[in-house]
Amino acid sequence: MPHIRSYLQRGIEEFLAEIQETTEAWDPSKLVVDLQKKALDEETASHCIEIIYSIIVDKFERFMEYSSTTTLSDYGDKLTCFLDFMRVEVEYERDEWMLSPIRMLHDVLVMEKRFEIANSLFTALQEETRNRTDVHLQNLHKVEKKYGVKLPGVTDYLSERFLKPLQIKQLTGCVQAVYEEAKLDKSEQKSILNMVTMIEMFQKTTQGSIVDLPEWLHELSHEVSRLESMENTLDSRDYLHAREAVYVSLTEFRKQLRKWDDPLEGIVKKKPKKDIPKEEN
Repeated sequence: MPHIRSYLQRGIEEFLAEIQETTEAWDPSKLVVDLQKKALDEETASHCIEIIYSIIVDKFERFMEYSSTTTLSDYGDKLTCFLDFMRVEVEYERDEWMLSPIRMLHDVLVMEKRFEIANSLFTALQEETRNRTDVHLQNLHKVEKKYGVKLPGVTDYLSERFLKPLQIKQLTGCVQAVYEEAKLDKSEQKSILNMVTMIEMFQKTTQGSIVDLPEWLHELSHEVSRLESMENTLDSRDYLHAREAVYVSLTEFRKQLRKWDDPLEGIVKKKPKKDIPKEEN
């Protein structure tokens, strides 16, 4: 990986010059032969190699998974397999990015404990994206059938159907409720049952990658750590009764915006200079 980053920084032209100088005459690569015979111009070759190397750098975790789980990674001429998988994944990522506003709205609803509205939004998104996610999965199955390999990380990602990030947010939203119910009798602890049900669902629907933990475990661990930190720094009353938000009117908000760039005045007052007594001769 360091040498790939180095070539991208210094320029692929330097890489092409280097391989033409160091290649063995008795066993030249097809790239070198095509360049020497002018069957391929250096500008086109540089452009293509730069794109391929950039993909490997940007998708390094996927490339590690490809190298660790497939035998095709032993052959450089089979790199098209990895690139085809990445093409399918990027198409899915593009659609997911377009849904970012809906995801942010859902996250806010969960944080505000508006679970009923959040569930309605989840159901609407599920119906709206059903056909599109089917197309993404069909494209993935075609690539898997073409090369006879699977990348578990890509399979898990596309199987989310744009919905799993929302489910993960709902799972992390249960953590605080579990903390608050921990001091109650077991008969009154209902949030833990919902949380266990969601965790079991994630375990059944996630294959997992050998090079990285599932995202839902990362998020769950982060939320637990955050609440433990709060508990260690605040007493129980402050924790259970967090300070309420301070709301301002639209007029006050606009007034604050108008003064946003104004310098702070009157905060630090200069001390008056004391008169230094003159020395008497």
